[in-house]
Amino acid sequence: GFVPRPAGLASPPLPVPRLAWVHGYRGHDCRNNVHFSASGDAVYPAAAVVVLAGPAPEGGRRRQRFYTGHSDDVLCLARHPTGLLFASGQKSFLRKGAAAAACIHVWDSSDLCTRARLTGVHAFAIVGLAFSPDGGKLISCGVDDLHTIAIWDWKNKTLLVAAPSSPRPLYGVAFLSPPPP
Repeated sequence: GFVPRPAGLASPPLPVPRLAWVHGYRGHDCRNNVHFSASGDAVYPAAAVVVLAGPAPEGGRRRQRFYTGHSDDVLCLARHPTGLLFASGQKSFLRKGAAAAACIHVWDSSDLCTRARLTGVHAFAIVGLAFSPDGGKLISCGVDDLHTIAIWDWKNKTLLVAAPSSPRPLYGVAFLSPPPP
């Protein structure tokens, strides 16, 4: 039968939920958002999570790790030239009826720690990201009416330039490599 808890005895703590596995991928409205890390993990968004899916160790099961720093759906990814760092851009979300600024996270795929958080330019969402060939700069594209482009010195968390691009949708951004001498 039922045994009442003695007075003064605290309830046991509730277990903290832990993300174990993500099924799915956000690809219906995104482009260029699946990459491979330097360690061979497939890196892709699913809702507000970035999944790092690795191969199964010998005789084991496949594994997944998760970057969970975002507060809304991740729409784009960029791979740093080293393959260790990634940049991910998200939608903005509503706070008291007004859109908050969409943000970019630059994070390390080895320890899943955020290295930089860039915000203040794109109002609705970030739909394109790319690192410069040397990895020191990051270009981003917003989904506002004129698809604002921004170039960042991401290590110093500094906006270098932002300008409207076109009322037509943009389907990707990139830095061009310098021509050979």
